Amino acid sequence: MSIALISNATIAHVAMKTSNVTKDDVYYPLGRSSWLSGLCNEKSKLYRCEPDIVFIILHGRTLLGEDSLSSLETAQAMISSVVDIIGGAAGRHDRTKFVVSTIDIPLIRAHPLVSHRPEPQAEAFWRRSLEQLRLPILELSEICATLGRKKFYNNRVWYMGYMPFSKEGEDALATEISLIWRAYRTPRRRCIALSLDNILWGGSLAVDGIDGIHLDATGSGSRFYDFQRRLLDLKENGVMLAVISKNSMKTALKCVENHPAMLLRKEDFAAIRVNSKPKPANLESIAEELGIGPDSFVFIDNDMIERETMEMARPEVAVPIPPEDSSQMEMFMMEISRRYFLRTKIGEP
Repeated sequence: MSIALISNATIAHVAMKTSNVTKDDVYYPLGRSSWLSGLCNEKSKLYRCEPDIVFIILHGRTLLGEDSLSSLETAQAMISSVVDIIGGAAGRHDRTKFVVSTIDIPLIRAHPLVSHRPEPQAEAFWRRSLEQLRLPILELSEICATLGRKKFYNNRVWYMGYMPFSKEGEDALATEISLIWRAYRTPRRRCIALSLDNILWGGSLAVDGIDGIHLDATGSGSRFYDFQRRLLDLKENGVMLAVISKNSMKTALKCVENHPAMLLRKEDFAAIRVNSKPKPANLESIAEELGIGPDSFVFIDNDMIERETMEMARPEVAVPIPPEDSSQMEMFMMEISRRYFLRTKIGEP
């Protein structure tokens, strides 16, 4: 199994870092000046290395250039011609996956405060064009926004060797490439098994009571409310939710059904185990009930001992570590979604 990276910039370091992360062969067969012609040439180094997946990582300013950004119409014409070439290559090589990055175009030129800016509109047109081709997308612009342009790019190495990305940018791209590669290679996890205390709400239900737990829709307890939103997103995308808790079943269900800020209700869970049994045994019981293997589970618990017990008893279960700062719970859930539940195509179960 192998990966190819091509770009209109120099991304040899991204290829090397991707290989270090994935432990697979990563080819960088085409230089920045030959990436587009190499896509068209059936005898190019790209196709001779016979990759299973091709990542096209594009530098927005280089792709369009100053002249193409003189007007939106010019930029759109350039984008359409490039996307047609990419789409043609993907169509001719239907056994190879082509993943194309979004583009980021910094606002460089000075404009009046009230003016039409072609850069953001060109970025949006590029994405729409990829979506119309139904090509998988690598969210380069989102990575850039998360890091910030000052951290994502490095102008010094750009002017030295057309290497646009900083070390942090290269690391982030290599991580994203590896996540997409993993999604194609490994089965998608199918169920999240959740503890209750300090996961779906803050505090201990047994100690604080239903009225004392930390959960609300607008105050500081909304961190858990937002975390539940992301769980509902996964449920709507076919992921099963389950509860494994050592609370009282009667009290836990009363809280789930009646707390005004609970987004998740009893019917949202495919299985519920609230008892004093070891959590690995409860997970095995849920797996049997749902007809899936333990390797389909992600187990989320804030108790380190419970996590270690699960890892020792069921090493095939994914056991990520929740953040100590509960304000990061929503971000944690978004990372879990991408790591274990990334869908490679629309309509995937």
